[in-house]
Amino acid sequence: MLFVISLSSGWNLIGLSMHNTDTGTNKNITVANNSWSLIGYSSDVVKNLSDINFVNSTGHSVNWSTAISQSKVQAYLVYRENNVFKYVSTPEIPMQDTALRQNKGYWIKVRAMNGTANLSIPGVGGSLSGQTYEWSKLRFSNGATELNISEASGVNYNWTQASMYYYGFTGETYTPMTICGSAPTPCDKTTVSSWEGVFIKVNQNNINLIRRNQ
Repeated sequence: MLFVISLSSGWNLIGLSMHNTDTGTNKNITVANNSWSLIGYSSDVVKNLSDINFVNSTGHSVNWSTAISQSKVQAYLVYRENNVFKYVSTPEIPMQDTALRQNKGYWIKVRAMNGTANLSIPGVGGSLSGQTYEWSKLRFSNGATELNISEASGVNYNWTQASMYYYGFTGETYTPMTICGSAPTPCDKTTVSSWEGVFIKVNQNNINLIRRNQ
């Protein structure tokens, strides 16, 4: 069994779904306070932005619309499609989308929350939190040939960059970090995590990223 994400030429912002999933549970994702955070959506349930809640370190919860009215969150999330940044918002703010969707990564900005902020997404299930997938086991296909990431990024094919990029949480800020073949130097880690937004650069259209069951 495999899981496929279509990639386009340029920078792609993705979320990788894992093999082990559950159904109907809430997912909580820690996001930086007073900063942009990068998350990946690892559920096949389409979730409207208006259904999302924020929970601070004391357990106080507010929904998305209330968080906007209290200036606790930027009114939109940012994703990337066909090498262009686009926006997710609630229906009253016209943007390109109103929901979070599987395979996509999203920038989100939280501000003026007390302590650590948690993005709470009710009833979506999807990939179990804390799961990882080895960078070295990712595969890429152009429809005729399938390669591992070392081959796909090598000089013979040059489909993609070898390194992928995520934002690591340090204190109350996020820092750009790398996913590649050897850690800790020169890579920060060698795995992709569930519910983590990841940037990957592809050098041509019609390339698919493949995650096979481990």
